[in-house]
Amino acid sequence: MTVSIVIPAYNAERVLDRSAQSALRQSLATVEVVIVDDGSTDSTPAIAKRLADADSRVTVVSQENRGLAEARRSGVAAARGEWILFLDADDELLPDAAQRLLSRSIDRNLDLCMGCQLKEEAPGVLRRQTHLITGELAPDEFRRGVLTLGTYMMANNGLFTRRDVWHDDVFPPRDIVFPSEDLLVNVALSAHITRAGVYNDIDVLNYYLNASSLTATGRLYAQATWERYFVYLRQLLRRIGHLDSLEPRVREFEIDVAAFLMNIDNTDSPWLHQLQRYPSTGLRTKYRLLRRLLRFPRAARRLLRAYQRLKALTTRRSRPY
Repeated sequence: MTVSIVIPAYNAERVLDRSAQSALRQSLATVEVVIVDDGSTDSTPAIAKRLADADSRVTVVSQENRGLAEARRSGVAAARGEWILFLDADDELLPDAAQRLLSRSIDRNLDLCMGCQLKEEAPGVLRRQTHLITGELAPDEFRRGVLTLGTYMMANNGLFTRRDVWHDDVFPPRDIVFPSEDLLVNVALSAHITRAGVYNDIDVLNYYLNASSLTATGRLYAQATWERYFVYLRQLLRRIGHLDSLEPRVREFEIDVAAFLMNIDNTDSPWLHQLQRYPSTGLRTKYRLLRRLLRFPRAARRLLRAYQRLKALTTRRSRPY
């Protein structure tokens, strides 16, 4: 069976060779590498061409800059393998990642499989990111898990799936900018799978620090993009028939984002006022408290940032992987 490793690349001249070579060095012999040049303005296209000229397993797709989700969409469309594995251009697959993910998926009859990333927390310091929910999951269990902020199940970097679960409707709209698309894609995918596997005993890739990431550029913190995000998330859940059952989980997700991720720059936002008025019914204790704090958003932000700094200091003192 062939595994298609899809690498979206935008201005990735410093790192593309490393990621592509890690894909080509897989212990699984039957891999193809699909590099999607997403309108790069540096030497990324030339590097991708050189890789393709040197190895027939490499295919290059070129397109205008459309963003990560659209690059993945193009990569899936070009892939010829029965299985898809996503790799971001600035990261590096571990040598046996494809083989282990494929073997586990076949053994457990999975449509979708997730392992772990080893995240670079400082230069040369890697720490395994573990999932809080693991094992073989039915679609509703997987869907509920990815909607729980902090479970880590939402990441599509390193995601391994059957090729035939990728329908066009799993990708978000082309004309809307979201802070991140990974969770949205996984919620949509849940409508096309029968069994997912999430594991902490399979290390998939090294995830490296990137100065142009969503966190570094500030896109992850913009209030307007998050407001659009939750409108679309509810539309998606309604379309697949699960909004009513998951509305409490969406509300907790909103509260978590507003408290810890989002820069609140419009305190008169109707969305923010609605969030502050959510009833306690269905909310766990943590989110009841956070919802009350958000009635005073600027004071809450200062308090929560102090908490995050304290938590970061505690984490750094723990032993790295």
